[in-house]
Amino acid sequence: MAETLGDALPAAIAKVSELIGEQETQAKELDELMAGGGDGNRMVAGVLRVKRDMALAAQTSGDVVAMLRAYEELKPALQLAEAGE
Repeated sequence: MAETLGDALPAAIAKVSELIGEQETQAKELDELMAGGGDGNRMVAGVLRVKRDMALAAQTSGDVVAMLRAYEELKPALQLAEAGE
């Protein structure tokens, strides 16, 4: 059975939220090794947070077109999360 947007989008939002947490944790660990070492991870987390928040807003609005666009925006982050597993 095919996954619906109503199932896929919340799952993607949750997965990206986990990835944001991982990036923030790695940033802290890198900062402990070298000042500013985690700046790149924080930048990635910031971009992911914006995309996730846009997806949450689209989901809340119920606008199916916005939800589809938001899901498409999250796909690269999902691939990144899956590659790290």
